[in-house]
Amino acid sequence: MFKASAYCQWPLGSMDLNKTSKWDSLDSNPITGMFGEVEVCSTVRIIAENLDRNGLVPQRSIVTHLLKDLLSMKASKDHGYFLAVTNLKSIGKGEVVNKSGDVLFHVEFKCRTFMPMKGEILQGVVHRTFRHGVLLRCGPVKYIFLSARKMPNYQYTSEENPVFLNDELARIENNVLVRFSVLDVRWIEKMWDMRRDFMMLASLVDGMQALQGSILDDMDVKVVESVVVKKVEKGKKMFLKVQLPWNVIIPAENLDAKGLMLQRSIVVCLLDDFAKKRATKDLGYYLAVSTLESIGEGKVRQQTGDVLFPVVFSGITFKIFKGEILEGVVHKVLKHGVLLRCGPIENIYLSSMKMLDYRYVPGENPVFLNDKTSKIEKDVVVRFVVLGTKWLEAEREFQALVSLEGDYLGPVS
Repeated sequence: MFKASAYCQWPLGSMDLNKTSKWDSLDSNPITGMFGEVEVCSTVRIIAENLDRNGLVPQRSIVTHLLKDLLSMKASKDHGYFLAVTNLKSIGKGEVVNKSGDVLFHVEFKCRTFMPMKGEILQGVVHRTFRHGVLLRCGPVKYIFLSARKMPNYQYTSEENPVFLNDELARIENNVLVRFSVLDVRWIEKMWDMRRDFMMLASLVDGMQALQGSILDDMDVKVVESVVVKKVEKGKKMFLKVQLPWNVIIPAENLDAKGLMLQRSIVVCLLDDFAKKRATKDLGYYLAVSTLESIGEGKVRQQTGDVLFPVVFSGITFKIFKGEILEGVVHKVLKHGVLLRCGPIENIYLSSMKMLDYRYVPGENPVFLNDKTSKIEKDVVVRFVVLGTKWLEAEREFQALVSLEGDYLGPVS
């Protein structure tokens, strides 16, 4: 085994996302709102000088550089931010480039994406406060501008630590978590220090009457232009990046003298084990392996001949917290409430007592109706606030209790 130098050809080069990628339906595990999954075909090039005499290449090198270049590419206008590789589908046979002697590997994989959308209600952490407003960060989006014009009940106070205050002494300042609605989204190919990024215009949830017709205008862009992003966000969020040790067991019959095949078996078994683990109380649901950090020396099990490899990797997990505003899909309607699904969480219970304006209407397709004929029925997307969560050890899953008591909560049209 040896260290190989590699680079991946991505769009703006050999991979055209508009032609070679597709959106999967994900019927068994729907992803709602801003989150999606895209299938990508890419090419990894291994430099000729790093090939051994047998032309073998460690699969770890191919996968690691694939992940690094996905991180470097960061986002696309059509699909949003690339969050993590969820499934490594195939690594093709190496093809030698005649002139250079380099070897190209065609790789197909699935990737989780995050596309910010107008009208969503999100939470972000303030990382810069100035006279004209604040900049927030939400997940991978760093340039979310909440203008002073979009928080009319707040006044700017110039202190050693600048802050926006309202009459009730509520504070909006650095490191404060703010709930906001997305008024507009703009794709930035390249501008100032920004490259392949999104910029968003936000409004406080209480000020959502400004939603209609609000766009990210040149004045807002110029304000953001004067800001240099330096601070790191703090606070709880649904998506966590974790680094975990893992033991991967390769059955004796799957061992192969060729390094490439062994590396492939380790990666495939790691992805399978990661999916089967499902969730933990502390970290939430395991979503994806994002980076393979290291593979240790294998240890043979004397009784079976299987080999155990200690592995360290980075991954993405999903855990909901009390007080968060999320969206879920109704998958069961009961007399006393409905069950929703949000990402990997199947048992999210919205009681009829927590949607006071709605009444139950029985029938072949039961539904909850209010006086404005707004419907909550099967397959409807509902925006809700989380009241509490419960971990079930035996099932290795979470349950959540949610409510519609709050502004702008309910069915999403």
